Amino acid sequence: QHLEDPERFLKRLGNKTIVLDEIHRLLNPSEILKIAADHFKKLKIIATGPSTLSAKSKFRDSLTGRKRELWLLPAIASDMSSVPELQMDDRMLRGGLPPFLLSERVNDKNYLEWVESYWAKDVQELFVIEKRASFMKFIEMLFRQSGELFEAQALAAPCEISRQTIFNYLEILEITHLASVVRPFSDGGSSEIKSQPKIYGFDTGFVIFSGVWLLSAMKTEAIFWSI
Repeated sequence: QHLEDPERFLKRLGNKTIVLDEIHRLLNPSEILKIAADHFKKLKIIATGPSTLSAKSKFRDSLTGRKRELWLLPAIASDMSSVPELQMDDRMLRGGLPPFLLSERVNDKNYLEWVESYWAKDVQELFVIEKRASFMKFIEMLFRQSGELFEAQALAAPCEISRQTIFNYLEILEITHLASVVRPFSDGGSSEIKSQPKIYGFDTGFVIFSGVWLLSAMKTEAIFWSI
């Protein structure tokens, strides 16, 4: 409600530093950032969101030169020094997201809830996905194959979607930083373009969880068929 009139809202803040959490939920999130950068230069805004500034459909105005992006990665080796009791095995098994890494035990339910939240907050609010089941299956299979060569056709049939849709889904995962695409390097030319890239899931905890996710899905399917 306060952001219906961005200029009036920003004028009341003076030279403060404010945090706008999940800014992508606004109808026009780039508007308030552009107005602040152009007309309230002493005001500082920290805008958070899982993939907000990359979702171009939501950010209608160019923010070139008006923003600095900070990508918060899962914990790395140097972060582990602040919690001496944690070992690298813990990091690889639980993943690098603080709530999971610092938990006393691995809880598969937490990973599933995170994926569901990702679908609700990141994907549905920023993109148009007609087949939720196919998209979630794609994530599961991609995580299970993390570090392997990417074959779109091999994923299309199990996900029950076209090869082009597989590439569309992969682009969404790249935009939302859920997967990283490592393309091959050669001397250039057509061979480099045609070569298969490798896809890596964003976090080891979710890569390991994807195996549990598959087993859970298989048990559910088995119960369904027994009924």
